[in-house]
Amino acid sequence: MRGVARPISERSLNTMKVPWPDERCILCLGTPQPGKPMTARSDAHIVPQSIGGQLSAPFLCKRCNGRMGRFEAILAQDVSVRLLVDALGARLPEKVVSSIRYRRSYSTDHPQLGPVEAGMDKKGNLRPKESETFRSEENALKEARAELDRSDAGAQEHGAFVDAYDRAAPGEWVDVRPGFEIRKPIAMTGVPFTPSLTDPKLTPLQVPVGIAYLYLALCVGERIYDPALQPVRDALHAALAGDPTAADAFCCANRRSTGIVEPVHILRAKPDDDSTIGTVQVFRDLVWRVRFPGVANPEQTRYVLNLETGKEEWMSKPPS
Repeated sequence: MRGVARPISERSLNTMKVPWPDERCILCLGTPQPGKPMTARSDAHIVPQSIGGQLSAPFLCKRCNGRMGRFEAILAQDVSVRLLVDALGARLPEKVVSSIRYRRSYSTDHPQLGPVEAGMDKKGNLRPKESETFRSEENALKEARAELDRSDAGAQEHGAFVDAYDRAAPGEWVDVRPGFEIRKPIAMTGVPFTPSLTDPKLTPLQVPVGIAYLYLALCVGERIYDPALQPVRDALHAALAGDPTAADAFCCANRRSTGIVEPVHILRAKPDDDSTIGTVQVFRDLVWRVRFPGVANPEQTRYVLNLETGKEEWMSKPPS
């Protein structure tokens, strides 16, 4: 291999934002229009923020950037990503751990209530989800009062219900009116919930294709608008419109595992004849390879984000 890898830049986390010289959106190719705020340029993260991404460039319009955010949500719900976050634990920034766990479902088989699901709130606290079998005390009382009001109950009926509710034990059913009762909530403090993997999600291929396409733009610059890449843009638009297989043809193979788990995300671009091969690695372990025909990158590039140390590094070298 000719040449020695030469670092272009190594900066602290939160600082690697790449300027973009062209006003056209790299996905829809539209330009900003007066009076249409969704056509304005918007800063887009290449690695999704939900898994700690920081590298960004203002090369998507607000509409396309918002739609691409759906890909981020899909990746954050991937069962493998969840397990990798658990495995890395304290080596990851707390905001990354919270972001992934916030999207996760937890469950328990309660001896009185049966199956109960829970989820993380935005403060990182586990909260049981409302269901037919579980109500928070606030919502249970709200439902009871609304039912009494609908039946034109007076102060005496309201008072009788409150007295009966106060006397009831947790989990006991309380009559609100004839034919309608509520269950006094059971405190869930200390109940052990476990992550639910009963409905595991796997990241569809349009997600790594989208990430690799954004990274390719940083590598090739304004050649990203080349007509040769229009099939990729069409496939991403189709995926955003609901066709999950539209981008599959651009993935060289489905994802694979390296068996190495580290708090590191890696993006690569490598010329291959008249094409560029983009590689997306999440926590080093999950790998997707994407082929972009018709636009070859003159250099091999590698971007590394180390979430533990807070460093970003961009390197390039001549092709072999």
